[in-house]
Amino acid sequence: MIPLDPLPNLIDQVYARILEAITDRTLPPGHRIRQNELAEKLGVSRQPVSHALHLLHRQGLVAESGRKGFEVTQLDPLRIRQLYEVRGAIDALAARLAAERSKADASGRAHLEAAFARRARDRR
Repeated sequence: MIPLDPLPNLIDQVYARILEAITDRTLPPGHRIRQNELAEKLGVSRQPVSHALHLLHRQGLVAESGRKGFEVTQLDPLRIRQLYEVRGAIDALAARLAAERSKADASGRAHLEAAFARRARDRR
């Protein structure tokens, strides 16, 4: 089985940028989100923006605005604090997993180098 890439995929990156814009009020409450404009600003297609907005909708951070798409919902300070707590936990987990993978990669590399060295010695 091929290990998963620890780098976030495009949807996750778009989600994180939109979440950041909501929490720092670059996208203020009540702001209508135009997917085309947002995709252009982020340099991506509409698809990852659409997926990210649906994730944010499930979390109550954006609301459907009829046929107009989405708009940013009102956030109270408690909700913002909770978002940052969740983000902090996710970042800590990502760092721990990256550190574990780094150790495993270094260990695996050392085993491979030793195997190659043994094979080279055996050929002589």
